[in-house]
Amino acid sequence: IEIDGAQVLADAVIVTPAHGDLTARMGDARAFATVTVAGEVFAQVALAIERGVCARAIAAQPRVAASAWPWGAVIRFAAATTEQLVAAIHGVIGPTVRAVLGADPFVRKW
Repeated sequence: IEIDGAQVLADAVIVTPAHGDLTARMGDARAFATVTVAGEVFAQVALAIERGVCARAIAAQPRVAASAWPWGAVIRFAAATTEQLVAAIHGVIGPTVRAVLGADPFVRKW
């Protein structure tokens, strides 16, 4: 991700058995997502997203991790099903993003 020509995030996820048994490491997770909210308008709400994720119980399912940055937030999700993954994304970023944009980003526009 670049903002004003400066790279603020270079991200890659590598899933390989070279780092250990995948079944043991992934548990029941079969659906994964990395979501970023970036830009000046999201800089302030990034902390709210991070705090909301941090308030979740450690063992909560699906698993969610977030980090806030001056330019926005990075949120990672791991769920047993696609349905759980989508619900988690909507629940974690939906209210905040709707408030900033003034519209629901998950509603089809066409």
